[in-house]
Amino acid sequence: MSNAQRLADAGIEVKPLEWVWNGASFFASSIVREYRIAKTANKTNDRYMVTYLAPSRKSHTIGWIDGEGAAKAAAQADYTARILSALQELKP
Repeated sequence: MSNAQRLADAGIEVKPLEWVWNGASFFASSIVREYRIAKTANKTNDRYMVTYLAPSRKSHTIGWIDGEGAAKAAAQADYTARILSALQELKP
């Protein structure tokens, strides 16, 4: 059973990112740094670039995602994975 499943069974989950629109992009600040979602310059599609700003201040592209909701879900999945990777099960 995964850490995520054990936490869910205990009624615990990773908090959702809280998105803020700044007029050009969506931003979400978190304990592991920041996420940004920006619409591509191509007005004929609904494509977004999802990036993660690491503590080192380096930007990492998570992906080019179709749809705002899917882009936010991709950022949330990355954030959740980063949080869960820091947890371990205690051995009795």
